[in-house]
Amino acid sequence: MKTKIGILLVTICFSTVAFAQKPKERKEFSPEQMALKQAEMLKTRLQLNETQKKKVYELNLKYNKENKMLMEQMQELRKKMQELNQNKETELKGMLTPEQNAAYDMWKQDRKREMKKNFKTEKRPGTAQPRK
Repeated sequence: MKTKIGILLVTICFSTVAFAQKPKERKEFSPEQMALKQAEMLKTRLQLNETQKKKVYELNLKYNKENKMLMEQMQELRKKMQELNQNKETELKGMLTPEQNAAYDMWKQDRKREMKKNFKTEKRPGTAQPRK
């Protein structure tokens, strides 16, 4: 029984911390703008002729539009997952005694600090440098 509760708490902690991070603001490009930039880059790097550049643009546009749709769907799913995790957290807190709730909150804070510390010192893929 303790193992099941422990697993539940770890799951809640990871899901809460993972979704609590706010994405950085970045400039949004339309699929057309991205396709044009990608085609220009490949034209320069691969010395494409105008016919090839146009075909590359059309190919990139096709896939960029599909990717944009998928990204929008992912954002909707992310919101639903956050709501589910919040509901689960609320239900869990309703099951615990005040002392257990206090211990749970402390445990979550400790895990959050530990994960933040580990994230900062984690090496970036493909490099020998830690994240900044």
